[in-house]
Amino acid sequence: MSNDKSALPGLEWIGALVITALYLIVAIAYGVTIPIFESPDSSGHYSYIHELTEGRGLPVHGTPSGERVTGYVAGHTPLYYALCAGASFWVTDDVDFEDWAWRNPYFANGAPDSIGNKNFLVHTEAEAFPWTGTPLTVHLSRFVSALLGAVAVLGTYGTVWELAGSRKGGGRRCLALGAAALTAFNPQFVFIGARLSNDVAVAAFGSLVIWGSARLAVRGLSRRGLVLLGAAVGLTALSKLSGVTLAPAVALALVLDRVRGSRAEDQRLLDKRSLLRLLTDGLVLFGVTGLVCGWWFIRNLVLYGELMGVDAWISRTETVWPEPIGFFEVISHLQGMEMSYWAMFGWFNIPVPQWMYRAWWVLVRVAGVGLVVLLIRQWTQRRLSRELQAGIVVVAFSLLVNFGSVYRFLMIVPGAQGRYLFATVAAISALLVLGLDGLMGSRWEWALATVLSVAHL
Repeated sequence: MSNDKSALPGLEWIGALVITALYLIVAIAYGVTIPIFESPDSSGHYSYIHELTEGRGLPVHGTPSGERVTGYVAGHTPLYYALCAGASFWVTDDVDFEDWAWRNPYFANGAPDSIGNKNFLVHTEAEAFPWTGTPLTVHLSRFVSALLGAVAVLGTYGTVWELAGSRKGGGRRCLALGAAALTAFNPQFVFIGARLSNDVAVAAFGSLVIWGSARLAVRGLSRRGLVLLGAAVGLTALSKLSGVTLAPAVALALVLDRVRGSRAEDQRLLDKRSLLRLLTDGLVLFGVTGLVCGWWFIRNLVLYGELMGVDAWISRTETVWPEPIGFFEVISHLQGMEMSYWAMFGWFNIPVPQWMYRAWWVLVRVAGVGLVVLLIRQWTQRRLSRELQAGIVVVAFSLLVNFGSVYRFLMIVPGAQGRYLFATVAAISALLVLGLDGLMGSRWEWALATVLSVAHL
């Protein structure tokens, strides 16, 4: 643990705030333009929010509330919906989704090659501005989504600020700005921030967890910092169940922080005093996490007989494979997940031009080669300090664990979607930028930040 109370200098935040402001402008413009309920699971998300604003409490599988909140959404963790309900509780004339919906009988769900019938619903003048009733609730909730997306952009900036600590001059700021822009102007991330979706909440709080974990591994956290990180872990878990997958990276950061501290204090890691410090820090951090989110898992245990509640929703939804598919069968679905990480609108049925997917495909592979080059240079030249190595390892580990969880999920549920990885969007953007920088070198850091910002915007 460290008592380092240094913060980012105010001037270093200006660029990040500009990118965040541009993100908010674009996300809000998306939200105003996109017809309501024209995104995956938006009907279920709205129904969950409406349950709360109507004072019916949290939905429960196997009850009328579980029927109103369609599919597996009824089992979602509640933070995103509580935030949206807090913003829209005063709207008195909104109605249940089924009382609002005028379904399109020819809707091409999940069919990007379809020529028409992209819309889930038939839309009328009742949705026009000035909004009232159900449309007003949806647009207020979309504004909450946009604000949460802004938190993820800032979390991405902070993460790379920690990982680029060896850069001199403006290089550190350039890499952090490039990563923030890669998150902010990813079309799919903007789309997530313009619709009803708990994915943006797990992205927001997950980015704060990744930032805090990187800082913990690189230079330590004060006791207050551990408390805040523990709270962020709890809020991430309450945003979406996939947020739990970040806990192992936090635990790894605690261990690496203690390794660094033991080295500085000339102690052995397995020394009794060192182990006691590690145990104390862990109890503080994860104790706060338990206080924030533990009640949800106890509730699952009482209602469904399991902590996660996964079996409860699997048994009540049709969107699962009849039998789990094999490990290698998932590979054929990963292309769709990669494409939709960058851009796939509507109900997974409105793609962008193919040249854009090819550009992103090249970007990811080039960045991957750059990470290999960075690893080789570190092996041969020791360019990065042990602290920065620890930070990069923690960030990469967070992505690895989350990807493993998503991979397992795809063995059970069809429809690989890139949004499942947004819990670690900060890690993905950070590693992509570090990989590109590994190939281009420090002389091109400003160009890298500029190109990533302008091209995606």
